[in-house]
Amino acid sequence: MTLNKKIYLSLIGLLSLGLLVLLIFGITHSCLPTKNPTLTKRPSLTQQQEIENQIKLEQAKIQELQQKDHQLKTQIEENVKTLTDIITKIKTLQTELTNNPQLPSTIKTQKQQQLTELKNQQQTQQTLVNNLIEQRKALNQNQKEKQKELEKLAQEKAQLQTQENLQQQISHLNQALNYVEANQKRIEELKTQKEYRKNQTELKNLNDFQLFLTDQKLAFEKQKKNLQTQLNNLKENKPLPNTKKQVTFKDVYGMESEKEELEDLLTYFQTNQSLINFDQVRPKGYLLYGPPGTGKTFFIKALCGETNVHFINLIPSKFRQKYIGEGEKEVEKVWQEAENHDKTIIFIDEIEGLENRNDSNISSGGVNVINTLLDKLDGFNSSNKKIVLMGATNNLHKIDSALRIRFSKEIYIGHLKDSEIEGYLKHIIVPYQISYHTFLALKDITQLCQGKNLSNRYLTTIIEEAYKKTAKWAQQNPETHEVMLPSDIEEVLQLKLKTKPNHQQVKKRRAACENQ
Repeated sequence: MTLNKKIYLSLIGLLSLGLLVLLIFGITHSCLPTKNPTLTKRPSLTQQQEIENQIKLEQAKIQELQQKDHQLKTQIEENVKTLTDIITKIKTLQTELTNNPQLPSTIKTQKQQQLTELKNQQQTQQTLVNNLIEQRKALNQNQKEKQKELEKLAQEKAQLQTQENLQQQISHLNQALNYVEANQKRIEELKTQKEYRKNQTELKNLNDFQLFLTDQKLAFEKQKKNLQTQLNNLKENKPLPNTKKQVTFKDVYGMESEKEELEDLLTYFQTNQSLINFDQVRPKGYLLYGPPGTGKTFFIKALCGETNVHFINLIPSKFRQKYIGEGEKEVEKVWQEAENHDKTIIFIDEIEGLENRNDSNISSGGVNVINTLLDKLDGFNSSNKKIVLMGATNNLHKIDSALRIRFSKEIYIGHLKDSEIEGYLKHIIVPYQISYHTFLALKDITQLCQGKNLSNRYLTTIIEEAYKKTAKWAQQNPETHEVMLPSDIEEVLQLKLKTKPNHQQVKKRRAACENQ
């Protein structure tokens, strides 16, 4: 091999080695983990944080302006005092010159010079005071503008917080809807399995729960739609819609016969009656009576929602006034409000609280209120407005007899029948997330409630209190207690019925429900 060839091959080898080193260096350095830019980069502030920072800045500016205002106020007060002293001296000199015309000319000249100097000082001082006042006016205007900016920022912050709350509620509803849909899918899968197809009881339970989930899904979707409308309106600076839920008869569980009792009233409000002399028999008032907590007030609110009438809700204490004559004026105000609408229901809850003229202890003011009320009821025939008085009472016998006979109809609202309790529980539990086992447990809960004359309000309270327990345990055990479990309802009911087992038994039952 020639020397040149050896040198050539050596150069080729060195070059290859160099390239290999560079390649290894490049590979190793490219594979090294780099810092995550999201970790080194300062996170961008949210819009709400930016507003909060702006609020702090504006508050600091306002505080600074207030300090300057205080300083200016002090300066003005000091300079006004100096100006007042100068004016006092001027008046004193003028008085001396006026009252002593015989003063020697030298003294007189001297005092006139002093007077001229004081007037010059007055002018200078007045200019200074005026300038300070103008500065303070400008400062106050600046303060007002800053305060407006601060109020605007506070409104923006509140609006963003409302948006955040709405978004959070929508997010929670989406999770709830996902839970419902997952349950619906699981039910469909179970219904195809042999052991469920053969077991008619289990199949019925699955079908019942599926129907419940369908109702729940519709309720959640409606709620989500309302929240989304609110959120969109907020973002577009549109007025918020009235989101107060209007109660109708669909929201009233059962009470079919009671609803039928009000058919004539529904017809009266919903149609224009052309029958001759119908005004002589048209409805004047309806009185709902029965034990407390049975849903009388809710029933009347549902009636108002069904007929879309103006609703005036009163309590007897409104007519108990300190001075004679004030009670009758309150009655007049109520009727005047009713006359301003085409259709009105005036509802007096606990109407037995109005004074009874058969009571020997009745006051003259109470008598006047009842008499005025009777006059108004008797005057219904002369009004072209559809006004109906409705009352609710737990003590029918305590109502003034003349007032009682003015009602066109008395409707009894009693406790739920034992056969209605399970359906009522399923009706009121729709807004809450529950498990399949909780749905099945409502049968057992029903059996515990039967034969005790428990009111609608009592049963509603049990479910509401149970859901509060769910919130508590879901916070502590989110993996195993994400929805209402049978133990939540049982714990509340046992406490109310005073049959609560010991602490260990309660914990054991809760753990069993969490592991179902």
